[in-house]
Amino acid sequence: MIFSVLVPQVSVPALFAAGMIPGILAGLSLLVPTFLFAWKYNWGAKGSDPTVVRKSLLVTLKEASWGIAAPVIILGGLRTGAFTPTEAAVVAVFYGLFVGIVVYRTLDLRRLYRVLVDSAEISAVVMLIIACAGIFAHAGSTLGAFDALANAMLSVTREEHLMLG
Repeated sequence: MIFSVLVPQVSVPALFAAGMIPGILAGLSLLVPTFLFAWKYNWGAKGSDPTVVRKSLLVTLKEASWGIAAPVIILGGLRTGAFTPTEAAVVAVFYGLFVGIVVYRTLDLRRLYRVLVDSAEISAVVMLIIACAGIFAHAGSTLGAFDALANAMLSVTREEHLMLG
């Protein structure tokens, strides 16, 4: 997200799309060892009929479908251009509210109020950090501290890869 702000030629949906393959690989890197250990040490449903296990898997997948649909809706909407990243955030919030209030019925007015208060507190902390970072950036650029740091780094090496490390 920050990269897309710093480099205007890069779109946020393209960055999300670029993160899908690494995300799938990261998920597989968690799933493969789990399956291997479960097979090696005989973890899981012992003595269960495979048809029962398959049915319970389908029931679990059906119950999880509302949660699985959230990233599909968000990333699909971003990728198709149906909405911008800001609109995607709004869609995600209203989708979560719909699922919590209507589908699972776990959010009542008292809990919704608590969720809103907690999110306001977290947003305030993030905004405070952003404000302090803006002040730091302004002070550092006005005083020339960043130029001095860049010159010091360039005096050590001009190799870009070493500077990033």
